[in-house]
Amino acid sequence: MSTRLFAILMVAIILVSSSLCQKERVNRAYDLHVYYFPNSNASKAHAEKLFNHARTTWSDLFAKIYPNPIGPHPLPMFEVDIPQAHPKFSDILSWIMINRGNSSALLHPNTGDELKDHTHSATWIGQPVPLNFERF
Repeated sequence: MSTRLFAILMVAIILVSSSLCQKERVNRAYDLHVYYFPNSNASKAHAEKLFNHARTTWSDLFAKIYPNPIGPHPLPMFEVDIPQAHPKFSDILSWIMINRGNSSALLHPNTGDELKDHTHSATWIGQPVPLNFERF
């Protein structure tokens, strides 16, 4: 085999393998959404209590309350963004599982494919909330 043909084959192999690798998305963080019912003072108060605990306990994480529906989320909620390698990742999940009360929580990865992240790759803790996928 000539050197030139060998070089062309090597470039083709590299391009094909690079293309295949780009299709596999990598997750580096998760979003945790905890929903509440805006017309229920008890639901809202419980969500605020959970939010304040999360914000105080894991102050290094982004946490925000969304008092109105936003994006695919049809209910008010709070969000905590958790890096995959966060040392307290399992503690946070265990805490929300035990303390969520009647609140529904959604945990999903952030791979860049928002539809898949919020559907196929998502995990619900409690009753699932129908999301609005028209946004995607």
